[in-house]
Parts: sequence; structure tokens; C-alpha cells
Amino acid sequence: MLSNDVHGDDVWCIDPRGLLTLLVTKDTYERLGLVGRRLPFKAHKDYFVIRLPLQKNAESVANVARRNEALKAWDARREREGLGAWNVVYNFDESTLPGLMFSKSQVREVVCQMTKSNDVHIPLPSLRHHPSTSQTKAQPSISDGQQPANDDDVEDWNLEMAELFEWVGMASLGSQRLKANDRVDPYVALYEYPSPSHVGNITRLRWSGLIGSTFLQSVIDIALATMKTLPAPDSGMIKPFVAITAHSCSTSPVTYIPPSPSTSDGPTRLARVDGEDTWCLFATSGAGEAQGIDFALVESLGQYDTRWG
Repeated sequence: MLSNDVHGDDVWCIDPRGLLTLLVTKDTYERLGLVGRRLPFKAHKDYFVIRLPLQKNAESVANVARRNEALKAWDARREREGLGAWNVVYNFDESTLPGLMFSKSQVREVVCQMTKSNDVHIPLPSLRHHPSTSQTKAQPSISDGQQPANDDDVEDWNLEMAELFEWVGMASLGSQRLKANDRVDPYVALYEYPSPSHVGNITRLRWSGLIGSTFLQSVIDIALATMKTLPAPDSGMIKPFVAITAHSCSTSPVTYIPPSPSTSDGPTRLARVDGEDTWCLFATSGAGEAQGIDFALVESLGQYDTRWG
């Protein structure tokens, strides 16, 4: 559940852990009287993050009562200031929550949209480890006749990954530049698809809306499980692959949720409309008879996000 209020700078959300996270201005923070932390960004030190666990028995009865009174007073103050009730968006599964949570709810069903593109240039992926990772596993030394990864190897690897994920982005948009018969004027647009490649067909599945983490995980699990059932390609055969791209709500005060059971940890960020939080998983069948999966994951984060420090 995420607040979607166009009036004011305060936002909040309730994530699947049952944790209520508030991102509020200094004025709201001082009025609430709840304990939080200041954002670590020099340009936005007037924002504070407050995390409140909603699980039963997570806090003492006295703390819960004080917290509830503070939140009620906040709502009353918003009403007096003419801001009115909160606008929120939330996700639910009809099988587990048949009724509407709020009386004025508007239901938007998230459905799959499938589109196909025929006769497009499709790369023949060959995912290889980052040169520094490969060298570390091999523990090279000059005495063994091996040299550590040099800048050229790293640059080549970065270029390969950039070209691959650029293709994924263009394929997701249904770009005309991928068409085998594309004859665009080079002064208008210039694009060179990854090499080697072949001409074939691709299918895109798209879900647009507020999607729960459980559903997203099921999409990933099904895609990877399907990859494992495909026969291992022989030399010269086309390797099947799948790419999954997800866009997070940049207006949410919660970014990455760590696997740790702790409800107080996790990176913070400044929630903003023009933020960026996107990741893409590229997976293909591994080599050999092990029926493994080779994959690469890329993340694109905006400014004022502590996801990577």
C-alpha cells in the first residue's frame, strides 16, 4: 500500500513485511513526535524516515497507543489544513481479499498484454563472467604465466553488456530499428544490433500497474524453470533466452527490501516523481548437460538512493 497524495511532500507505504515507512518533512516530523532518522543527503537533510512495525506484539502496548494517537493527530491536522483524506494505491489478490478495503476504491485489473514482433535481429548471447571475477576464481599469478584482468578486458565486457541490455530495452519498446528490413536514414537514427545475431521472432508480455512481489517472483520462477526444461543447445544452435524488466515506484520511500528478517534495516531514498529505479534480468540456458542457467542482472538507480551506498 502506497500513498499517492498530490498535496504536500509527505509520503508513506506499507510493504509486504508489515512495515509502515514514513518519509516526512522536518515540520511534520517535529509535530508527529515519533523517532526516525534524517535522510543522509546533504541537499535533503530536511526529510526524515520513520519505520513503524505493524505486526502484532512487535511493540509495547504503550508505544502502539502513542503511535496511533500521533497518526490520528496527523490526519486531523491534514483535515484542518484542507488536504483531506489520503489517496492510496494498494495491491490485492481477489482470492484472498474479495472485498474492497475502502468504500471509495476504484479497481483496476492488471492483465497481461501480449505482443509479437517478427523478423527482427536477435542476439546470440554468450554471457561470460566479469574478467575480474573470473580471474579471482582462478587465482592467477604472474609466476603461473597468467595475467590479471586488464582494462581492455573489462572495457570489452562492459561494452558487451551495454549492447545486450540496450537491445533488451529496444525490444521491450517494439523498436522499428530491430527490424531486419529497417532502412532508416542514418542521419535520423543510427543503431547497430549486437553481433553475432540472427533474424527471428520475439514475444513480449507486459503487466502495467501496482504488482505485488509474490506475483513478480512467480513470473521469474516460471521463466527460469521453463529455461531449465529446454534441451541444451549444441554448437551452432540458437540459445533461447528470457529478459525480465521491472520498474519500481519511485514515489515510494521504500526501495530494496533485504532478505534479512529484520524490519528496521534497509536502504533509504528520497521519494520523487522523477526518480529512477529499474532492474532487468537476462537469463539463458547454460552450457553442458547440467541444465543450468546463465544470467546477468543490471540495475538503474536514480540520485538520492542508498541502495548501493
